[in-house]
Amino acid sequence: MADPRDEVQDLAAHILDQGEVDWTRVSVAARRSDPEAIDGLRLLEDLARGFRHTLVGGDATAAQRRDAVLFRFAGLDVLEKLGEGAQGEVWRAHDPLLDQQVALKLRRLDSPVLAHQFLREGRQLARVRHANVVGVYGAAVEQGRAGLWMELVRGESLQALVAAQGPLPADEVIGVGLSLCRALTAVHRDGLVHGDIKAGNVLRDDSGRIVLTDFGAARDWREARGDVVVSGTLAYLAPEVLAGGAATPASDLYSLGVLLFFLASGRLPLETDDAEALLQGLRDGRRQRLPALAPH
Repeated sequence: MADPRDEVQDLAAHILDQGEVDWTRVSVAARRSDPEAIDGLRLLEDLARGFRHTLVGGDATAAQRRDAVLFRFAGLDVLEKLGEGAQGEVWRAHDPLLDQQVALKLRRLDSPVLAHQFLREGRQLARVRHANVVGVYGAAVEQGRAGLWMELVRGESLQALVAAQGPLPADEVIGVGLSLCRALTAVHRDGLVHGDIKAGNVLRDDSGRIVLTDFGAARDWREARGDVVVSGTLAYLAPEVLAGGAATPASDLYSLGVLLFFLASGRLPLETDDAEALLQGLRDGRRQRLPALAPH
């Protein structure tokens, strides 16, 4: 069996040679042998990629400047809508000061969520710095509209990946799990729970890096609360949260387990949109079993 330390050294040499790393192919042994070194190499690759962009990105920068500017927000040139939800819209934008593209999340004008509540996601994200957590760059309120901008992750969600390709191989599921465990370690260490771990909120970028996004449901788990409002995606929620309890680091890990189940099988343990039926099904043990759905 190859020495995991040799694999880590080979990864470092590959990055220094300006190569792109497919992180999904890094062995579990190497990830477990020195997780801090793997995290450091991911950051090194991100820096190297940005440096190469600076050196040879003239054509790309010119192409950005040719994009039609739809409107401007807080000094950003907004170029293209990427998606929208009930509370906000996500746009691709260019920051002329830093000369980089960002993802701009704008509160919808008809959203019942107040501006300071919308911007809470930015304040939550600003507390966490990790290679597997999307980075936030800034926030503002302009002409009554709240927005925050963050790292533009070029890739696709795990939800889209499974929809297009089907369940993932077991070793790739393990790699995703390890990356997200490290992300959640950083999130929980900073006093937060994510609150909405699901396939749609995890991105895999073009280099294979796994990135946890969408902290709109994040809360400080150390704060005492009175009435708890159930939030998040029902099929991923822990039973104690479905029953009205507060989200905790343990409930995030439960949701991660559901996510890994989905990645391996393409299905959810219990598939219903009714919270009571879901909770009762969990109590009765009526969930689907992974060996039956994915014998491999």
